[in-house]
Amino acid sequence: MGLFSKNKHEKTQMNHCEGLPLRKDCPIVLELDTDRNAVVFTEFGKKQEILLPISKITRTGILHIDTVESGNMIGRAIVGGVLYGGAGAIIGAMTAQEKKKVKHLYSINYLSDGEEKAIVMKSAGTINEMKFRRMLDDLLPQSGKTDGPVTL
Repeated sequence: MGLFSKNKHEKTQMNHCEGLPLRKDCPIVLELDTDRNAVVFTEFGKKQEILLPISKITRTGILHIDTVESGNMIGRAIVGGVLYGGAGAIIGAMTAQEKKKVKHLYSINYLSDGEEKAIVMKSAGTINEMKFRRMLDDLLPQSGKTDGPVTL
C-alpha cells in the first residue's frame, strides 16, 4: 500500500429529512464503503447501520428550495398603533421585512422492489460532503449523475 493510497471509506455528516427509518432532523453519518460496495447510514452516536448497495442507486443530486419568511407584521402593527394610532399601525405592518432563505438538500434516489425511492438529507456544503458526493458520483453509471434538479 503506497503512501498516497485512495481512502476506501469516505465519510460525511448531514441531517436526515426523510427516506430512512430514523427520526427527522437527526444527525447521520454517511460512509462510502467500497469494500462492501455500499453507502452506509448511521445515526450519529449509534451503532446500527443501514446499508444501501451502490448498484441500487439510480441518481443523486442537490435540491435548492427557496423560502420566504416575513417579519413580525402583527407585532409591528401593534407597536405602531400604540405609538401613532391607525396610521402608525399601517406603517408598522408595512415595515415588516421579508427574509429569503435557501435550503440545500442532498437526495439519493434508488430502486427498491422495482419502485424508485429517495433518501433526502440537509446539505451543509462541507468539504467532506463534497468529496463524498464526488466519490459516490464517480461510482455511478453516467445516467445517475445529475446537474439539474431532482424530482422526488
